[in-house]
Amino acid sequence: EPFTLYGTLVHIGLGETFISAGTVHRTNTGFDNTTLPLSETFIIGLTRQVGEDLVLDYDALIGDIGAGNLGGTIDDSYYHMLSATYRASDKLELGFTHIFQNNPLLDEHASVMRQTAYYVLNDTTTLGQRYENSRQFSNVDETLSVGLNYMPRAWSNLTIRPEIRWGKNVLGQQTEFFMDAVVTF
Repeated sequence: EPFTLYGTLVHIGLGETFISAGTVHRTNTGFDNTTLPLSETFIIGLTRQVGEDLVLDYDALIGDIGAGNLGGTIDDSYYHMLSATYRASDKLELGFTHIFQNNPLLDEHASVMRQTAYYVLNDTTTLGQRYENSRQFSNVDETLSVGLNYMPRAWSNLTIRPEIRWGKNVLGQQTEFFMDAVVTF
């Protein structure tokens, strides 16, 4: 999901490892402001290339992390994300991510497992797939989506992304069609 961090972040390369560290004063997803203006979150991240085809990422946020629909922040919370990306061939890339966040406000935690695959069909079109399993408050939400990333040759800074998504949660299940466009500049 897209988001904006307001704060300071420093990236340093040490050999094959890249380190990111900083503080965030506010987070905005574009849909809601998940932190209050005076909240403080520390961020650290490590990225390491292992061989030619495997990249490992670890990110942690510690402090006042957004509570989303609960309003405000969760003091003394932490969030861990561990990702592995494997390039199986010139055309196929596989990814696996595990996210864990504690929630001391509600004495609960959330866990997300995400699996992705991208297959390059040609120089303008990539097929993508994502499965996500999210657990919080003894609830399990699942989503599965398949879509395309299409970059027209005439506009190299435009990506059109149609997708179909199936989702299941405690309220039932549904299938939806989405499409967005990303313009880079």
